[in-house]
Amino acid sequence: MTHQRQHQRVPAQLEVEVSQSSDHNFYTGFTHNISEGGLFLATNMMIPIGSELTFRFNMEGFPEAIMVRGVVRWLREPHSFIGDLPPGLGVQFLDLPAPHKRFVQSFINRNRESIFFDDDD
Repeated sequence: MTHQRQHQRVPAQLEVEVSQSSDHNFYTGFTHNISEGGLFLATNMMIPIGSELTFRFNMEGFPEAIMVRGVVRWLREPHSFIGDLPPGLGVQFLDLPAPHKRFVQSFINRNRESIFFDDDD
């Protein structure tokens, strides 16, 4: 069975503050990509699949930090390095507010790789 992604992802280097169950249990990680549906959080701190967490990140051009709840959907364990791919968590957004979602969509549209190329070098 082939898994098809529901949302297009684009590369993104954003600092993400993550908390789980309390303001005292938090850490910082970095995204490697983002989509309308979620993001990949590069971290060695593995959180079980199905766990809910709250995280905050800033996107250039957006006037405030984006705060959202998410759920861990998949893991890339630290011991399962594949080439240059870092360990981390695939996190699905649970309640991204409409203005934030529109901004993420705009960011994706501006940063997606063009399917056209010029080979007249």
